[in-house]
Amino acid sequence: MLIRHLLQTTIGLLFLSSLCTLTVQATEPTPNINHLLEQAQLKKIAYDPYWLKLLHYPQTTSLLTKKATSEIINPGFFLSATGKKNPEAELEATLKSFFIAPDTTPDSHAQCRFIARYQWLKKQLDWSLSPPPEVSCKQFESWSLNGKIKSISLIFVTGYLSNPASFYGHILLKANPEESNIPADLLSQTINYGAIVPENENPLIYIANGIFGGYDATFSHAQFYRYNHNYGENELRDMWEYELALSPNEIEQLIAHAWELLDARFTYYFAKENCAYQMSALLELVTNEPLFNRNTPWLLPATIFDGITSMKKDGQSLIRRIKKTPSRQSRFHNGFSALDDHEKTILKLLVKDEENLSTPTFILLNDIKKTKIVDTLIDYYEFRLLTENQDRQYQHKKNIYLIERSKLPPQTIPTHTIAEKAFPPHEGPLPSMIRIEALSNNMYGPGIQLQFRPAYYDMLMPDAGRIPNSKLTMFNIQATHLNDQTYIRSLDLVDIETLNLSKTGLPGDGGTAWRLKFGLNSEDLGCINCLVFNVDGGIGKAVALSEKSVIYGMIGGVVQNKRENSGTFAGSVSISLLSNLTPYWKTQLSIRQKQYINHTQKSHLTTHWENRLGISRHWDILISYKKDVAAEIGVATSLYW
Repeated sequence: MLIRHLLQTTIGLLFLSSLCTLTVQATEPTPNINHLLEQAQLKKIAYDPYWLKLLHYPQTTSLLTKKATSEIINPGFFLSATGKKNPEAELEATLKSFFIAPDTTPDSHAQCRFIARYQWLKKQLDWSLSPPPEVSCKQFESWSLNGKIKSISLIFVTGYLSNPASFYGHILLKANPEESNIPADLLSQTINYGAIVPENENPLIYIANGIFGGYDATFSHAQFYRYNHNYGENELRDMWEYELALSPNEIEQLIAHAWELLDARFTYYFAKENCAYQMSALLELVTNEPLFNRNTPWLLPATIFDGITSMKKDGQSLIRRIKKTPSRQSRFHNGFSALDDHEKTILKLLVKDEENLSTPTFILLNDIKKTKIVDTLIDYYEFRLLTENQDRQYQHKKNIYLIERSKLPPQTIPTHTIAEKAFPPHEGPLPSMIRIEALSNNMYGPGIQLQFRPAYYDMLMPDAGRIPNSKLTMFNIQATHLNDQTYIRSLDLVDIETLNLSKTGLPGDGGTAWRLKFGLNSEDLGCINCLVFNVDGGIGKAVALSEKSVIYGMIGGVVQNKRENSGTFAGSVSISLLSNLTPYWKTQLSIRQKQYINHTQKSHLTTHWENRLGISRHWDILISYKKDVAAEIGVATSLYW
């Protein structure tokens, strides 16, 4: 009996063992994918430009030497231990990973994590001999609305002078769903790219890390209303949306690769490898053309829009339409501009005292006029709430006009847009400039000057696509040849100026004009090889004389290293006039008095008068007169790109 029992037990265990073996083989097949690897090698898939773009190898990678290093720095993006530097190894590891049987977390499977790779390789190779397992990617399907995205938009967020990282604007990518799927544009999925910066970062560390690559950066996503609230409502930045004319297949490619990039990390460099650089790398999956010149050492967001608007697809523009999403401030300004003179007078009376709502002046207006005025007042007090740190008196006033609006019939009043001021960024000034100037100096005679400015704009540039009445230049260098000597006359590292001009004359609209400039500058026009390092700042007020002219004054000071003819500190007062005399002529006249406090040269008067002639984005003529110890007349030609 014992022997028979042992035999039965042994046979049973052997049978169960064979069942387990069969079960494992049935659920975890190990197909032979050598035929896929052979196809990939024959077609040189690992060095196909599209594959290299998916892995973010630099597009300057030599296909002959086959040397590549991905710009993505986190190992988790690669399936091969050597994938960062070996696209062949990454291709082989990717193909093998597609055949791993899915477990209880299918969304972590390679087919779901790297869906753009999977979709593209399925089209490049013949998989009929060994089809991969089917994997359900529910997270991606939900995120991508199950393929119900009708278009892609590239969004330019205008510059923001309160944050150095936002001086030049920002770029977002928005996925526009079918209207039947998500009715509100504000709920559209939006892709962002930016540096990962610790809270309360020291400003000096922030600048240094931004310049020298001290931060990681990543792609992130959120619904559009979050970015609209942050940029448009809080930071008062307009957004320009460029809807792209892409095919359903191209939209699918962009969405799939954007999903892959949500886990990727890059090194952030403010000057070039920034949001513009990485967003263009994503878009170039489908444009098949570069959006900017990769040989330049810097890149600005506006450059990408200049590139994409010049592209054609099947002979048609790549841009389907351009739409402006105005900031809270712009909505208020547009509403005010839509009022006639009588309506503006009534609005100003209501701002002084809301009790004027009960006077015949307001009561006798028709409903359309009332609606225009009340809507503008609501926007005005929303703007005041933001700029005055949520002062409760403005919330109270806003509530008064919300109640008044509820008494009026529902209607949408078209908001007037001032066409000449609503320029999209691709019509704005080109960022880089080189200028050659013929000089006549009353102390040294004739000469010549060469100026180079990589970025961005000055007061005389057209206001299109930039912050009006402002100046933002960096690394502006002037090399001068006078009196048989060639020398550096100036190197402005940063030169920022903004007038914060009021457009309505209402309280709280507009603010303090200010400037900040630091770098190397000649002591005056009457000396050669006399550079001093200085920091020059000021605050003041600007007033519009007309729609085309602004006058502004500033008081400030200069701190610099001491030279023969100057001290180390001076106070200053200046007055300037900026005017668009004609569409072809913009002029600026500035008179400034500096008063040194620690040198025998107590006072220093300077006069600058500059005239820009021309309206082209690509060139202009500059005629100038400057008096700073010596007097100098200049005639220059400027080229922009």
